[in-house]
Amino acid sequence: MNVDIVIPSKGRQQMLKGCLDSLAEEIVRTPQHTFKVIVYVDSKKEYDDLHLYKIIHPLHIWVSGRVLNGNYRAPHFWNDYLKDMKADALIYLNDDCKVQVNCLRNGLLALQEKFNGDGVIGFNQSNATTRGTCPAAFGIIGSKYADRFPERKVWCPEYHCLYTDQELYEYAEKIGKFYYAEQCSVLHFHPVFTGKTPDKTHMENRKNKSQDVATHNLRVSKKLLWGDSFERVNK
Repeated sequence: MNVDIVIPSKGRQQMLKGCLDSLAEEIVRTPQHTFKVIVYVDSKKEYDDLHLYKIIHPLHIWVSGRVLNGNYRAPHFWNDYLKDMKADALIYLNDDCKVQVNCLRNGLLALQEKFNGDGVIGFNQSNATTRGTCPAAFGIIGSKYADRFPERKVWCPEYHCLYTDQELYEYAEKIGKFYYAEQCSVLHFHPVFTGKTPDKTHMENRKNKSQDVATHNLRVSKKLLWGDSFERVNK
């Protein structure tokens, strides 16, 4: 199976290093699949730093960098990638994550055995210290699953950051195409879990929180779920 792993990153060189190191170990453990890792960075400088990092760490020859065009919005970013993706599956992560032993192997095995590639696999944020984390915050989307959405827009494009994974989860679960893979462990260094002060990137990602909350409440009041319909409440 050809698998693309897509990660956005901004101002988190050390976190990104940890993420890529963990992926390198798991890719070596999963030789039955062919992986490509694409890191979207915020600036030309970070792009240059990423390639310098690759030279220093030759095991990461499977990593390529791209510069984001415009402000990062989670649903637009991943939807745009999915639209023209040729791989069989997309693994979506953040730069503040580390995949644990056999996460990739077990997740891809579940995608094949349970859905023949036509489904969504949710990863277990095993260090979560609070209840209510979205089961689809990180995971795998089969290319066949994405094909049922116009232009493969799997994530509801009405949001900036919050709730887009929630609607992804709710629809996939509703049609019997979601599996929460507890055996696929990811460490997520979210400030709520670590107790550390939120960094600049975290704060920037949540600058539109109030808009996302209002959009979510309005969509719920209208009983809208992305996938059931593609109706929008915002212009």
